[in-house]
Amino acid sequence: MVGKEPPQWLWDLALEVRIPALFCAYGVYVNTKLYYDSLAAYQPGAKWGMAKGKLLELEKLNYRYISVPRYAVKYEFEVDGKTYVSTRATSGSPYRNWMERFYKDTITESQYLQAIPVLRVGERCTVFYNKANPGSHSALAHDANSFEISIMCFLAVFPLMMGYYMKAHWWMIKKAYFPGKKVRVRFPVYDHPPPPPPPPRQPTQISPLPKE
Repeated sequence: MVGKEPPQWLWDLALEVRIPALFCAYGVYVNTKLYYDSLAAYQPGAKWGMAKGKLLELEKLNYRYISVPRYAVKYEFEVDGKTYVSTRATSGSPYRNWMERFYKDTITESQYLQAIPVLRVGERCTVFYNKANPGSHSALAHDANSFEISIMCFLAVFPLMMGYYMKAHWWMIKKAYFPGKKVRVRFPVYDHPPPPPPPPRQPTQISPLPKE
C-alpha cells in the first residue's frame, strides 16, 4: 500500500465516476438553455439575434440508421464588423467548431427544405447567433438535438445515482481480469467484541471433589 489510506466516506463518494457525470449534466443544461434562448431570437431584447450570412459549404450525408439524408454546413456571418466562420448547424447542439475533425453537426431534410432563404452554396442564408458569444454559439436552424442530449443525460444521471455501485463493479471486473495487478481495497473496521478464551484441554473442577 502506497500513500495515505483515504477515509471510507471518500471511497463511497466515487468521485472518479460522479465528477465526469457532473460535467455531462452541466453540458445538458447549457445546450438546453441555448436552445430555448434561441427560440426568442425574433423578439427585440432577446439573448440571441439574427444576421445575414453566406453559405460556404453544404454536404449531404447518408446514414444507415436514418432513412432521410442530413446536411452538414459551413457558413460565415458578420456581427459588429467582425466576421465569423462556423460549422455549427443547430442551436441546441453540443457541437462546437473545434470538433470539426471528428464530428459533424447536421440539419435534417425538413430543416434544409424549409430554410428561408433556400440554402445554396455561395448565396445568402439566415444565421442565428448568441449575442454574448457569436463565435461559439451560432446556428442555421432551431433544434434540440434530442439524440445527443439523450446520450449526455444517460451519462450524467446513471453515474450520479449509482456511482458507488459502478465503482464497486469496476473493481470486481478489474480483480477478475487483472488478478496479478495490485488493487487498493479498504475493508470495514472490525469493531466486534473479542472472542471468549478457549476451553482448557483437560476438564477441571473449581473445588475439590467431596470425600466419601
